[in-house]
Amino acid sequence: MPSEYQKLISKRDKAVQAVVQAELHLVEIEAKLATAEEGAKLTAIDLNDVDNAAQKRAEDLQRVLVLKDMREAAVQAHADAQKAASEAYDATCAFEYQRGEDDMMMLIDELEPVIEQAHALIRDAATVYHGMLNRQPVASVQSGLDQMLMDLFQIALKGSGYRGSTSHRNLNTITKVRDFYRGKFGNEYGLKVHTHLTKQGLWHQQPRDSEAYRRGLAKYEGQKAKRTKKAS
Repeated sequence: MPSEYQKLISKRDKAVQAVVQAELHLVEIEAKLATAEEGAKLTAIDLNDVDNAAQKRAEDLQRVLVLKDMREAAVQAHADAQKAASEAYDATCAFEYQRGEDDMMMLIDELEPVIEQAHALIRDAATVYHGMLNRQPVASVQSGLDQMLMDLFQIALKGSGYRGSTSHRNLNTITKVRDFYRGKFGNEYGLKVHTHLTKQGLWHQQPRDSEAYRRGLAKYEGQKAKRTKKAS
């Protein structure tokens, strides 16, 4: 049993064929009308045979009138066929568009759990990156993590090994992306920041006569006093 779409396609094909037939019919009538009008032009009449000449003239004019009526009807039929074909195309296009919308929503439903899983992994990567390797994030500067994610998203959209990339790095496979960014997430400055922030809390390990020890002790005693006051 033909599907709804197959029925629409069949109807559209018939409508298009009807336009072609109407066009051929119209061309045929216009050609006959042109010939009839040419033959009906006033020519010299044999005065010795007026009756027959008048009869022929009347028949020629009548043929012209009939063909003009036929042409008018053919023009209308052609217009009707064009309208029907246009409506048939509208119907098939609307069906195709709706089917595309439905397919898109179905694919998005299938994609949703994958996106959720990917988001969880990306969130973990961001936690590691900003929590350990780059502890000075700057909103106006694209981080190495941002750049890598964009490269991976391009591969996800265009497929591995895609061509036509505007990137001079040509990172069009997962392997190339991984190799390119390996060792580039952390840097000397990031290590210094990480070390500094980590050692800030180790004041008690510093020499007792050092500035770091005195600052740490003062901060600790201040926090202890606040806790004691709050508890009381």
